[in-house]
Amino acid sequence: MFATFIVFISYVLAATARWLTRKFGVVTIDQIIFHLNMPIDAEEKLIRSYFENVWFAAVGVAIIFYFLCVHKRERKWQISMLCHKYYRLCAGVFFLLCLGYCGIKMQVDEMWGQYKRFQKVSTFFEENYVDPRTVELTFPKNKRNLIIIFMESMDTGHLQTKYYDYFKTNLTPELLRLARENINFSNNDDIGGAYQVKGTNFTQAGLTAQTCGLPLKLPIESSHFRPDNGFLPEAKCLSDFLKEQGYEQTLVNGMPKTFGGLDKFLESHGNIKLMDTWYMQDHNMLTSEDYSEGTKIVKDFSLLEISKKEILRLASSGKPFAFTVMTIDTHLGKQYFDEDKCERLFDKKDEHHRYKNIMACQSKMLGDFVDWIKQQPFYENTTVVMLDDHLLMYDAGFTRSMKDKRILNIFLNSAIEPKQAKNREFLSFDIYPTILSSIGVKIEGDKLGLGTTLFENKPTLLERIGSGKKIDKKLDMRSKLYEKMLYGKVLGEE
Repeated sequence: MFATFIVFISYVLAATARWLTRKFGVVTIDQIIFHLNMPIDAEEKLIRSYFENVWFAAVGVAIIFYFLCVHKRERKWQISMLCHKYYRLCAGVFFLLCLGYCGIKMQVDEMWGQYKRFQKVSTFFEENYVDPRTVELTFPKNKRNLIIIFMESMDTGHLQTKYYDYFKTNLTPELLRLARENINFSNNDDIGGAYQVKGTNFTQAGLTAQTCGLPLKLPIESSHFRPDNGFLPEAKCLSDFLKEQGYEQTLVNGMPKTFGGLDKFLESHGNIKLMDTWYMQDHNMLTSEDYSEGTKIVKDFSLLEISKKEILRLASSGKPFAFTVMTIDTHLGKQYFDEDKCERLFDKKDEHHRYKNIMACQSKMLGDFVDWIKQQPFYENTTVVMLDDHLLMYDAGFTRSMKDKRILNIFLNSAIEPKQAKNREFLSFDIYPTILSSIGVKIEGDKLGLGTTLFENKPTLLERIGSGKKIDKKLDMRSKLYEKMLYGKVLGEE
C-alpha cells in the first residue's frame, strides 16, 4: 500500500504543476509567495477544475497501479507480472520522473537561483528609486479628470499585425483603432508597450507597478508582511497625490475586495471608494444574470454598465474625479464569453474558439465603453488611460510563439503630446509618472519611484541598464529600502 501511496502523491505533484502552468502560464515564486500570504477567494469553478484534473485523476492512477502491480491475483499480462515483481522499484521510478517533470514545469532551478540571490543585499533601489514624497508636483489650475481602464491580460500580442496569422483575423479591431488613433508608447514602430519584469507579472503586482512605480515582491521569509498594518505603507502612489489634490476616487472591480489584498492597498493609498462584488450585492446592483457562469465574478458588460452610472455620479459632483475599472472576462484568456452581447465569430471547429471569441468580445465591449465616454460632456477635460495589467498567462500553441509581447498602454485625450512615443524601452514602473503627465502634471525631474515619464525624452531605467534580465536579478536581491516601503521597517531593525 505504501508504494501505491507514493504513486498517488507523485501524480498529484506532476498534475498540480501541469494544471498550474496550463491555467496560469509560467508560475513565478513571486506569485506563489504573495498569494500564500493573501486571500485568494478562488471561485468554485477553479477549485472544481483543480480537483477533477489533479486529485480525482490521481486516485484513478493509484487504483490502476494497485490492481495492476500490487494486488495479489492471477496475472495474464507480462507487463503486470514485471510490475508486480518490481512494484516498489516502479513506484520509486515513477516518483523520480514526476519529481523531475514538476521541477521542469515549475522552473525550480530558477526559484533556487532567486532564493540564493535573495541572500545578497543590493543597493539597486537606493541608486534608482526616486521617493515621490520628495518630488514637487505641479497640478494645472483646472484639474483634469482621469479614467483608467485595466484590461485583464490584454497584452500587445492581440494587437500587433505580425500575429494576425495565428488568429486568422484581427481579434481586437476596436482596441487596434484606439491604439493607432491615440498615444501608444511602444518599444517598436508597431503597437507595443512595457517589458514585464519580476514583481509586475500578476494583477495586484501590475496595479502596484503602474500606479506606485514599484514591484510587488514578497521575500521568501515573508511572515512579516501584514497588509492590515498598511500595504506598502512607506510608498506614495498615484492615488495618494490625487487625494491630496481633492480628487474624488472610485475603483470598480468584479471580484471580492479581499482578492490579492486590493482592499488593503486602496485603504493604504488614497482611501479610494471600492465597488467590488460584495458592495454591488449589498447595494442591490446585481441579479443572477450579472455573474459569469459557475462563479460569483461579475460579467464585464454588467461591470461597465455599473461603471457608466458611477462615472456620471462622479462627473456631477463638481470635483475633479479619478475613476478606475478592472475587467475580468479575459482572465487566463478564457474566463467568460457573453453570448448575449457579442457575436460568436469562431465555432467549435476552431481549437481555440473560446479564447478567440472572448478576446474579440472584450475588444468590442471596451471600444463601445470608450466611445460612450467620448460622447459625454466631461470628456473634454478628461484623460482616459487603457492599460494591460500583465502579459496573458494562457498557455496555448500560438501564445507560446508570441515572444515579443508587451504590456499594452493607450492614452486618450492627453493634456500633452509625447516627444517620442515609439521605439522606447520601458517598464510598467514608467506608467506611474506618465499617467500624471497625461493629466497635465509637471513632475520635478520627470521621475517617480522606479519610473520616468514617457512624455519626455529622458532615458528610462530599462534604457539606462539595457537589459530586463539584469533588472530581474537586481530585483531578486534583498533591499533594505524596499523592505522599509513594504513593511514600514527594515527586517531585523527596530
